[in-house]
Amino acid sequence: KLLSSNLAILEDRVRMRKGLKQLYGSQGYSDKETGKKYFYPIEAPYGVDDRRKSMGLIPMQEYAKAINIAWDLEAYKRMLPEIERVAARQQR
Repeated sequence: KLLSSNLAILEDRVRMRKGLKQLYGSQGYSDKETGKKYFYPIEAPYGVDDRRKSMGLIPMQEYAKAINIAWDLEAYKRMLPEIERVAARQQR
């Protein structure tokens, strides 16, 4: 039996490798230069908790705390252009 949460994580990984934004916010990384932790770019971040819930995942706030990454939706949306630049640099 395939858990929907496993499918969500797989979908995020596949989307990332295709250069697309993730849907469920399951993938994070550390900036190689600063060591700061980020979530890879998330498609429509304002709806991420609804998408996560539909797949049996915990809310972003809880997930972020568990993996020691700061999460504030409004700050994330403001930082998204920078996060996208850093993520592109990480994937090279």
